[in-house]
Amino acid sequence: MEINMRNKLFVTFFILTFQLSIGQTYKLEGEILDKSNKSPLVFANIMLEGTSAGSASDNEGRFSIENIEKGSYTIIATYMGYSTYKQEITIPYTESDKIIIFLEPEAIQLEEYVVTASRRRERIEDAPAAISIISKKEIRRESNTNLGDYLKGTKGIDFTQSGIDSYNMTARGFNSSFSSRLLTLTDGRMANVPSLRLTAYNVIPVSFDDVEQIEVVLGPSSALYGPNAHSGVLNIVTSSPLRSQGTKFNIQNGYLNQSNTNPLEKYTF
Repeated sequence: MEINMRNKLFVTFFILTFQLSIGQTYKLEGEILDKSNKSPLVFANIMLEGTSAGSASDNEGRFSIENIEKGSYTIIATYMGYSTYKQEITIPYTESDKIIIFLEPEAIQLEEYVVTASRRRERIEDAPAAISIISKKEIRRESNTNLGDYLKGTKGIDFTQSGIDSYNMTARGFNSSFSSRLLTLTDGRMANVPSLRLTAYNVIPVSFDDVEQIEVVLGPSSALYGPNAHSGVLNIVTSSPLRSQGTKFNIQNGYLNQSNTNPLEKYTF
């Protein structure tokens, strides 16, 4: 009788211990900080990948995620303007029971707008044509002595070069040394040489510092721009003088005594 009672107590104890071990959960605590200045990031989102467990940081950058079962997880932290953070962790977390997450700031890609496709300002994803854009940042990153050199890597653009600084280009084939099938504009106005009706990209009177972006529309655009836009339109959009006042002086030098000097002064009167 006494042995049966002991067996029953042992079985009951084993079942209770097993249930407690199965139902045991853990808590993960930590902080989310800016990597550059170690300041707390408020309302940053943090979650365990593949689960519904998550939280948001408070005014001091602290967070807490509760009711986490034992196992391995991928922790993900996100915050607008910062790179996404991922880290493999094991629960229970044993490194001082507190995780410190540093997020790195990153540039936010703003929506790009174009004016060439419909002759009005619109978002690039709403434009009714295939458009390539060379931004001001890309232009400043390179050091070309010719405005047309920035278009060499643009899809759909073909080149015919007849000298070191003399070439012509068109879109979607039909290229020749005297092709004018790609209509070239500066702020919506024709940039051709008036007497020859040809485009000389090495003499277009636009300073590189004055270019906001270059828009390339592939495909026929004669309905908007007339009979010269057989294969596409290249529009050089300059910066507004009201937003970039001051004086700039740009000097460029290259091989074979190539040089380029561009003084630029903007002011209101």
